[in-house]
Amino acid sequence: MPKPSNPEKWEYMFSDDMTFSQKIVISNPELVNRFLILKRSSISTNPGLWDLPGGNVLYGELHQDSLARELLEETGLTDIQELKPAIVNTRYIPEKMLYRLYIGYKAKTLGTKIILSSEHDDFQWVTLEEVLNMPAKDMLKEMTRQSLIN
Repeated sequence: MPKPSNPEKWEYMFSDDMTFSQKIVISNPELVNRFLILKRSSISTNPGLWDLPGGNVLYGELHQDSLARELLEETGLTDIQELKPAIVNTRYIPEKMLYRLYIGYKAKTLGTKIILSSEHDDFQWVTLEEVLNMPAKDMLKEMTRQSLIN
């Protein structure tokens, strides 16, 4: 696969016409039926929306390294256990001629201390019912629902 032609896109594009992103539904056994969500800050994309930890796989980066990097950057968590793929979703955006690949994972952590990056300005441990009523992208809600069911 050819590297994106524009070096400025190397941090978020897999090629000129493809992005690959991953998100993680993280639960904590001490917080029954709750998982971690993050609120996008005013300086990030989609400000004010709730999101899951995760992000784009960088060109040449292995997916498991990307997950560990994004999780550490966004939450400070390092003790992830039982990481399992839960959902794979693809989307083609004709007007941008862009193909998007999303993989949603589920995992557990024993950690509860969250250290947010500048991308997020709040976090909560919520139930599925709560997140379905919060401002978030529909794809995130579906990924969360599928991850918690599987």
